[in-house]
Amino acid sequence: MDLKTSNTEGDMSYASLEEDGCPLFFNKDAESGYFSGISNVSLKEESLSLSKQRLLEPPTESRKTPESPGISHPLKQLNISSSSFSPAIQNEEFSKMVCRDKDGDTQLHTSIWQKKIQTVFYIIECIVSVDRGWLDFPNLKLQTPLHAATLQRMVEIVALLIEERADVRLCDDQGDTLLHIASREGYDDIVRTVLDTGDRQQVLSCIETLNYYGQTCLHIAANGLHHSVLKLLVSSGASVNIKDGMYNYTILHCVVQKHNSELLDYVLGLESIALDATSYAGETALQLAERLGFCDTAKVLRHHINDINSK
Repeated sequence: MDLKTSNTEGDMSYASLEEDGCPLFFNKDAESGYFSGISNVSLKEESLSLSKQRLLEPPTESRKTPESPGISHPLKQLNISSSSFSPAIQNEEFSKMVCRDKDGDTQLHTSIWQKKIQTVFYIIECIVSVDRGWLDFPNLKLQTPLHAATLQRMVEIVALLIEERADVRLCDDQGDTLLHIASREGYDDIVRTVLDTGDRQQVLSCIETLNYYGQTCLHIAANGLHHSVLKLLVSSGASVNIKDGMYNYTILHCVVQKHNSELLDYVLGLESIALDATSYAGETALQLAERLGFCDTAKVLRHHINDINSK
């Protein structure tokens, strides 16, 4: 390889890579980068008698990085994402939006925590126009903007994020999806929004996901005695006999343990509810009620079992 450099008035240097058959011009004042300053001029088009003054002249046209440069080091080895070269990514305003604070929150997270609705709409619009992947970016607690909007009960923001294809299946550091959070808090409006706007397969996967405490959304709603939420989840097609990961309880076990007659009547009215499902301790819902001393609940269960057996 023949390498020549010059440090005169133009403060330019150039290198000729004969093995690749193309000249490379490097401008110290140009934007840094592996391919910055690549010349469109080839050795075949230049005369060997090209004057030194002409070499020192700065290029008159902006040059783009070639997609397949004739060099021996592939771009992927530089560990630079394709978005690194996007002018929009380098935009100062967008850079501030995705800059994280000490809690790992972006400006989208922060605006949601502060319930600045118009600002949230603006930031979402900017993110979608540049890189919608930032809609799913988590903070240090692995909370995405969807988690934050759910915790703040911002229904219209949840709807917008889902419409812009934010992932409803993502879990925070407790293993909770946004539906787990909404089920625990009793936010039936959030649950309804997710069911109406989300992809059906993703939503069902979300409903039946076990968090790090071994609970599905159904178990959380039943334990929280959130009747409206439980009805919404069941009506969406969720399995009513799914078991948790801690006690192997169905929602019938949960309702019995909570000793709530209203919710018990609803669960027993579900056509496919399994009365003989057992926990890890080998207990059915009836045996659990008897062990806990809930005589009224045990009586209702026996009556229901007898009615089914008599049919």
